[in-house]
Amino acid sequence: MLAFTLKWCGEVGRALDIGLEAIELAQRVGHGRGELIGRNAAFECYRFQGQIGPAREHAERGLALVHQLGAERFEPMILLYFAELEHIQGNQAAALATARKALEGCRNTGMAFVGPKILGGLALVTNEKTERHEACAEAEGLLAEGSVSHNYTYFRLFAIDACLQAGEYDEAERHADVLATFYPREKLGLVEFAADRGRVLARVGRGDKSTELIPEIDRLIGVGEQMLQTLKVADLHQARSVLLA
Repeated sequence: MLAFTLKWCGEVGRALDIGLEAIELAQRVGHGRGELIGRNAAFECYRFQGQIGPAREHAERGLALVHQLGAERFEPMILLYFAELEHIQGNQAAALATARKALEGCRNTGMAFVGPKILGGLALVTNEKTERHEACAEAEGLLAEGSVSHNYTYFRLFAIDACLQAGEYDEAERHADVLATFYPREKLGLVEFAADRGRVLARVGRGDKSTELIPEIDRLIGVGEQMLQTLKVADLHQARSVLLA
C-alpha cells in the first residue's frame, strides 16, 4: 500500500523499490496476498516506463498467485494488465480479446471492486466507437452510484487516453477536468500530471497553436520524466513536434 501511495504521489522510483521489497518480505514469510499486491505495484511502475519484460513477469506471477490463492476478484485486474501490454506493443486484437475477457470475469465476480477500471481499460484498447462509448457510460454510471477511490482515478486515466486516441478531444478534456477535481485537498503528483497532460494534448489535438502551449508541454515533459512516465512523455514530445512543424 505504501508503494501504491508513493506512485500516486508521483514518486514512481521509490514506489518500485518499496514494491519489490514488499514482494521479497512476503515471499520470506509465505504471505501470498502481500506478494500479489507488491507485484501489482511493481507491474504498474514498470509499465509506466515501457519496460514490457519486467512488467509481464510480474503480471504472470501475479496471475499464478491469484489461482493459487483462489482470489478470483483479482483475476480481471491482472488480465487487464496483459491487455495493456498488448496494446502498448500494438497487438490490438489480443489486447481487445483480453480486455473483454477481463470484463466478463469482472461481471461474474462483481463490478464493485474494479469494474470502472476494467471498463476504462476496454475503452482504451477498442477501436469500436460504440463499444468505447458504452464502456465509458457504464463506468460513469457505476462511479455516480459510489465506488472505491481507485476506480475514480484509474477510469479517468484510461478514459483520457482513450478519447485522445479516438480524436474525441472535448471528452478527453472533460475527463481530465473531472480527474483534477477529485482530490481537491491533496496534491497527488501523478493525478495532476495526468490531468494537465490530458488538457494540453486535447488542445493540440483540436489544432490550438497558442503561444503558451510549448512552455506548458516542456514543463510537463520535465515533470513526466521525473515521475518516470516514459510512455506518457512520448506523447508530449510528439505534440511538441506538431506545434513546431
